[in-house]
Amino acid sequence: MVHWTSLPASAGAPGIDAFTRHGAGVRAVSMGKAATSVPMGAGSFYWNPAGLGLIEGTELTSLFSQPYTEVDDLQYHTVGFAHRNPSRHVGYGVSGVFFDAGKLRGADAAGNLTNTSFNARDGALYFTVGAGFGGEDGRKRAAVGANFKGVRGEIAEFSTNGFGADVGFMFLPAEWARMGVMVENLVAPTFRFKATDEKFPLRIRGGASVDPFTWMTLAADIENEEGEMSWRFGGEIRLFSRVLGLRGGYTTDSSEFLAGLGFNIKFLALDYAYSTHDDLGQTHRIGLTIKIK
Repeated sequence: MVHWTSLPASAGAPGIDAFTRHGAGVRAVSMGKAATSVPMGAGSFYWNPAGLGLIEGTELTSLFSQPYTEVDDLQYHTVGFAHRNPSRHVGYGVSGVFFDAGKLRGADAAGNLTNTSFNARDGALYFTVGAGFGGEDGRKRAAVGANFKGVRGEIAEFSTNGFGADVGFMFLPAEWARMGVMVENLVAPTFRFKATDEKFPLRIRGGASVDPFTWMTLAADIENEEGEMSWRFGGEIRLFSRVLGLRGGYTTDSSEFLAGLGFNIKFLALDYAYSTHDDLGQTHRIGLTIKIK
């Protein structure tokens, strides 16, 4: 049979956990996915769970997309909730990732397509905790966080579940500089279809970001996935008292240029991201974030 993870590795879908590789939070995606060191609010569960130790108040965030216009019926969405009382160190969140490949054509044992079709869906539920630590002036100097996640895969009449964990660290040596590290699948979930076990790969990602001006952020990440290296670069410019954000970046793992913009009005943020792939077409992402302090 043909599973949606048969997309080329250059599509950012190299393995059994491909459904977790499309990002969360449109702002981070449009910055080239270089977000290991940039606090991303309720979307931090995906990029670095330590970010939940740095938020203030409550956040709800969402991402809606149809990845790759040349591939029919793909649907990818994320939702996230996070909260931290400003007077306490610990934040927590609950988030979900959902992927639906739609109807796929079946194949026989020799790999020849048949007239049969089947559905393929995947998802993950994350519970995240993060703690921030500061100095006497109240500014956070470091944060640590962890994800505890359950994953589920469905293909035709088969389904499977797995459980895993991630950890992340963030360091803030100055107001204008940050560093981050995330170990994804430190406890690796395993999918079992029939008699075959497939374990999620270990990924170690590190990054740094700076604000050369109060209205600009530049970021870079490097990722090691079981010996395979990839890079991500991105940035953001904030205009009109942070009402408008202009973003862009590039990631080598999927060979994509990404760009986007965001509008921030009081407690509401509306974000858009665009990317293009040489073989698979365009992807449009829309996100809505609500912040309550």
